Amino acid sequence: VKHLEWRKSHMPSWNDDWHTVPTGYAIRCADEWGWKWSSPLGAFGHASSPTAAQAAAQADYEARITAALDAIE
Repeated sequence: VKHLEWRKSHMPSWNDDWHTVPTGYAIRCADEWGWKWSSPLGAFGHASSPTAAQAAAQADYEARITAALDAIE
């Protein structure tokens, strides 16, 4: 499965946030739990750093792609 390509947000209110194009994953330093990652389909989780959040989002993405490929076999 291809790796997500992360881009730093250029939105003024999204300081140090990241997103992927075209897959729509996002990472924000959101609350007391640290970094929050979210998917375009509503999945989300928390991590202690942007790198850990990116890894968790990548794992979610890979699981979704793998499940879709398994469904067509």
